[in-house]
Amino acid sequence: MTQLMATIKLWITAMFLGCLVILSLLKRCFTKGFQVLKYKKRERPPCLDDLCYGTHRFLHLKENVKIHYIISGPEDKPLMLLVHGFPEFWYSWRHQILEFQKDYRVVAIDQRGYSESSKPEGIEHYTMTKLMSDLSQVIQGLGAFTPAINYYRALLQLNSAVDHDLEYTMPTLLIWGEEDSALDMIIPKTIQELAPKITVKIIKGANHFVQNYAPEEVNKIMRDWLKEE
Repeated sequence: MTQLMATIKLWITAMFLGCLVILSLLKRCFTKGFQVLKYKKRERPPCLDDLCYGTHRFLHLKENVKIHYIISGPEDKPLMLLVHGFPEFWYSWRHQILEFQKDYRVVAIDQRGYSESSKPEGIEHYTMTKLMSDLSQVIQGLGAFTPAINYYRALLQLNSAVDHDLEYTMPTLLIWGEEDSALDMIIPKTIQELAPKITVKIIKGANHFVQNYAPEEVNKIMRDWLKEE
């Protein structure tokens, strides 16, 4: 019953926000004409090809899925896998790439559906099971079985095929923005109950995109935690 109410609440919120977007679009069409609906081709930002972030590569996974990633750092160092959330791509980790590439084999991927990775059609291709399978294949494809850190923040569907009875015994670090307007502060408290070995760090004044809002603080927290582990 609780899940049903949460689903209904989610749909009501989505419809309300959708109506706001439609009204805003209609207003723009009325004031500026229908040219606002035309696709405008933009040049690729030069920063995406800056060699300071590493080398661009692709991995071919099962189901004909191609994953784009950028890799940097010594090959003999532990793997640090950086996985973006919604609606980002690998570049959201640029501050962490520069910080850790001397000490780790840093890999930042574009998840399926984003940027230069494959974009299969149909919601059935974006279940949590498939997304986690992608990560597993990426880690194995890179020749590593245990990543040094796997920080994963994404928008989860309420009915995703995930085993909620699993016990999470691995050391985990969760960095949270105090002013996150997308996710409720109750979430880190709930996660602490599921993962006994979790370390939660709340950054005051930071928003949902905490690694971009407070990169220096995030980097320090990550480095200190990695040293302890």
